Amino acid sequence: VGLVTPVLAVLASMAVRDLRIPRIAMVLMLVPLFIPGVSMGLATAVLFQRLGLEPSLVSICLVNILWALPFAFLIVLTVMSGFATVQTEAAWMLGSNRWRAFMDVEFPSIRSGVVCASTFSMILSFIDSARTSLVQGAHNTVQTYIWSSYKQVGLSPTLYALMKILIVFTLVLVLAFRTAEPARNRARARHRLCAPGEDPATRLPRARHRARGHRPVPRVALAHRRLPPRILPGRAAPMRGGTPGAAARVQAVRG
Repeated sequence: VGLVTPVLAVLASMAVRDLRIPRIAMVLMLVPLFIPGVSMGLATAVLFQRLGLEPSLVSICLVNILWALPFAFLIVLTVMSGFATVQTEAAWMLGSNRWRAFMDVEFPSIRSGVVCASTFSMILSFIDSARTSLVQGAHNTVQTYIWSSYKQVGLSPTLYALMKILIVFTLVLVLAFRTAEPARNRARARHRLCAPGEDPATRLPRARHRARGHRPVPRVALAHRRLPPRILPGRAAPMRGGTPGAAARVQAVRG
């Protein structure tokens, strides 16, 4: 679910942006949000029965993808709305095909939204039980197992242990995301301070540069450095404070 749903969400977002029917595509993607869980589960169960698809893990994944897709679509569409398509068009003009332009230019800008959509899709599929219980057959997910065990035998030491494991696993994931965010911010800051053509991974820290007598040049300073005027063939060199006659004599001497 976490792998398929973001891909479908990206394709749907590109359809809303590029096709001439954005409203129809958006309405079709948001329809599952307005259908109750039990009604969606019964409808998909009847559809799978008509198609000859037996209750299995595949049917469970399909129902969860259908349920999580609108949320992933809204996340990816929000991120893609802030991307300037002029960059992709520039990549096309430089000879890139659509796939290469998307992977090299657009995907790095929307990567955070795609990861967020994948994570949210996994969370939604993990906590769903109303739709899953109608198409699971003999298979069980964690939520349906907890609910069925509670309805049959009530609370037991096994359920207590399972719920404790889930809580600890959730806390570990939250801490992992919190510790990974400062590392990403430091990597971005180090990349912004690098000079053009310099590898951020092999660049020494700024304090070590000062200790060795080297002064690092920020990228902003390099961007605003004034370059000498370029002299084109057949044209006089621009002279400050000179006269047109002096410029013509310089051109004659060079000729």
